[in-house]
Formats: sequence, C-alpha cells, structure tokens
Amino acid sequence: MKMRFLLSVVLAVCPAGFLFSQNSWLDFRAGVNLGGTSPLPLPAEIREIKGFNPLLLPVVEVGANRSFGSGRWGVRSAVRLEQKGMETEARVKNYGMVITGEDGNSLSGFWTGCVKTHMRTTLLTVPVWALLRPSDRLSIGAGPYVSFLLKGSFDGNVYDGYLREGTPVGDKVSFGPEDSSPYDFSDSLQKLQFGLSLGVDYVTRWNLLLSASFSWGLTGVFPGSFETIRFGMYPIYASLAVGYRLGR
Repeated sequence: MKMRFLLSVVLAVCPAGFLFSQNSWLDFRAGVNLGGTSPLPLPAEIREIKGFNPLLLPVVEVGANRSFGSGRWGVRSAVRLEQKGMETEARVKNYGMVITGEDGNSLSGFWTGCVKTHMRTTLLTVPVWALLRPSDRLSIGAGPYVSFLLKGSFDGNVYDGYLREGTPVGDKVSFGPEDSSPYDFSDSLQKLQFGLSLGVDYVTRWNLLLSASFSWGLTGVFPGSFETIRFGMYPIYASLAVGYRLGR
C-alpha cells in the first residue's frame, strides 16, 4: 500500500512526458535511515554525551528520472516515506526544560543534570537532484529536499540533577540519581523542513539498484518560536537502500 501511494503521488506531480519519454525511467527502493538530530556545534549547555543510539529506521521511495542530450546529465525527483530518529543521553547545564511533576503540574526552567531523549518522526520527503551519469549504471546526484512531518515524538526524562524554576537563579527543585521526571516536546516539532541531500546510485545488469545517500537539514526540528530549547537541532542522516529500476 505504501509503494502504491508513493507511485500515485509521483504520477500526480510529474508530467507524462517526463515519465514515459525515451530518456526517462522509474525506480523503486527500500532501505534504512541511520543518523541523528544535533545542534552544530554542540552548545555550552551540553557538557557530556553519555550515550547515543542512532537507530535503524525504514525508508520506501518511488523516483522519476530523466536524462538529457547524450545522457551524461539528468534530473531526478522522488517521493519518499521515511522515519528518522535517535536515542540519546547527556549531562547538561542550564538546559531549557519543561517537566511534569508528581502532582501532574508542569514546571519550566533550566535543568542541570542528566537528560534522556527519544526522538522518532515519520516524514513525507520530496528530494530533487541534478544528476551526473558517468555511465549507464552509475549516477551521482545532489540537490534540495522538502519534508512534511506526518507524525513525530520528541520526549524523554530528566534525573540526577536540579531544575531552577523560571530563571537560572530561580527556586531549586532537586532530583536524586533514582528520581526522574518526564518531558514531552512532541507537539512543538516543525511541520515543514528543508535541507540538502546527495547520493550515489548503481544499477546492475539485472536492473537491481544499490543506493547510498546523505542528507543535512537546513531547518531545525523545532521552529524559531520554540523557546524551551534555545539552540537549533538539525537532522543529519545517511540512507542505504536497494531497489529496482524500470526503464533504460
């Protein structure tokens, strides 16, 4: 069903002449995303990375390709249904935070201590690549992408530290090593994201497609109006996929 949906989107946005001309072809692929979401460079608030799990999350994609002239140059667009996510643990100081207390009420302020984060997003992504084709089997591409957030979570818990309410010198609420409190910023995730991607495709003589790509978000996963985390966090991911090319 996912692949049928993606194909219908490609057919809706691409003119028939692009898809079915002599120098055009379709490809279908599935793979995994591997990476994380990070501020660059690491801000002063993050004092130590205690753990990082990049996860392996699924990607399915339908692409339309077109070559020009001698076939050395071309263009590719695709519709990709993908997940991106990570799990991290860090020690921080004066890190913006909104936590849920034992009484169910929220406390906001600046956290110093340990924080665990779980992030997972489901995205509909449309990349557009300019292609260089050194041969019929090898393509190298780069270009922009736009992602639409379909579903996302960004949550976790804090422990072994203290929260200064309101300001860095506000009232102190302490947590021991065994005490923790949850937080959830899922509703504040950016709905529309932009970035750049590049990659390499290789097609075997049986039209089996092998693909590797890298993407770098230019917009953070939170909008500028989100004031709790006061630095940008950018999605940086690699993707490995296999697929099938339909056409020349």
